[in-house]
Amino acid sequence: MTTKDVSRKQIFGGEDLTKHLNGFLLAQASILKGVTKSEELTDRAKEMCVVLMSSVGIAIAITRLGTKDMLNESTMLTRALLERLINYCYLMVCDEEEYEKYKAYSLQKTYRKLDRRIETSKHSLSIKYTGEINVESIPELKKALDQFTGSKGGEKTRWTDVSLSERVTLVGEKSNADERKWLLSLLSFYEDASEALHGTFYGSTFHTGIHEPGFDRNNSEAIERGAQQKLSLLYWQMGDIIADVISLLGEKYKLKDFVEKSQENSRQTTEIMKFIMKD
Repeated sequence: MTTKDVSRKQIFGGEDLTKHLNGFLLAQASILKGVTKSEELTDRAKEMCVVLMSSVGIAIAITRLGTKDMLNESTMLTRALLERLINYCYLMVCDEEEYEKYKAYSLQKTYRKLDRRIETSKHSLSIKYTGEINVESIPELKKALDQFTGSKGGEKTRWTDVSLSERVTLVGEKSNADERKWLLSLLSFYEDASEALHGTFYGSTFHTGIHEPGFDRNNSEAIERGAQQKLSLLYWQMGDIIADVISLLGEKYKLKDFVEKSQENSRQTTEIMKFIMKD
């Protein structure tokens, strides 16, 4: 092993690289924020721009949490970021029926939230809007409620029957987005994020490396390097996916400057990571 190889391996897992990639994700989020303000966006892209804007907020939150070494919390937010970006891109390419379902789901959810109840064997609590809403007088609301009510009268809790991976596949088929990046990110972060959100022991501790082969709880330096490596990969992959989102929009709208800036950021960062992670 050469001195150059040793130096390269030391970079991956060091704070300097993590900070650099944190800046990369922040820069990509800033470019995406500019896209949300562009007057070039029309039709679905404009109507659903709030989903894109909320994604910017999540990306920024991830960069802020990462500077405080909150890998577990950053991973949880990564699930939210992935789902919103996937949904947004899916909405740009799906058929009209799916698009209308996305909107209808929010409408019926807004109404159902006005009357909620939770029960245990000893207690029953409810939160209810005391005003009057005549569902029959609002055809769109009645249609949405019927659409998301099951055969037994219960609420359908998912807006689509198309899985995340299937949504990614459609996006890849109908745009230049590289679906492999998206699938890799789902594979890398989604399950850990879900476990963390569900409060399992694994979800509460995965970020420490305790569940990985060869884990040595007495080697604090190795634990820290492992955490820094995971953060680095998280920042890199999320920033790269944001570039794909902008590129997808650039296929239809005049966003040349945004596309070029985000793609160049990704290209430079990928070259750095290829060198560092060689072999």
